[in-house]
Amino acid sequence: MTQEERKIVIGLRLHNAEEALVDAASLLDRGSLRGSANRLYYAVFHALSAMALAEGKVFGKHQGIISFFHADCVRTGRFEKKFGRVVQKAFEDRTEADYEDDVTFDDEELRTRSRDVRELIDLVKQFLIPKP
Repeated sequence: MTQEERKIVIGLRLHNAEEALVDAASLLDRGSLRGSANRLYYAVFHALSAMALAEGKVFGKHQGIISFFHADCVRTGRFEKKFGRVVQKAFEDRTEADYEDDVTFDDEELRTRSRDVRELIDLVKQFLIPKP
């Protein structure tokens, strides 16, 4: 992948993160808490995928991206530990939402999580998008 192609894919992934976050908010407002939990995780996933690609890393599994974030971003101090917990909780919620038959989510907790994911995406963008 050329540097120009990489920039395009990073931009697409950031766009996908934004779109998933908007979808999560819409689902939450409609009362679809399971759907919202799923889309919140994918907002995180796309943002972290963009960050990994910017550093020349590609992962075939979700856990690889999560591990990358914890090792290369949280443990190094580029991101606060809080965001490691945000990522982990989003992954756990998505797994429960998608695979558990009887799971419930709290509306306010998901709204708080949505704000945390918004903050994470904004921080990823600060790292990836050069300031003019």
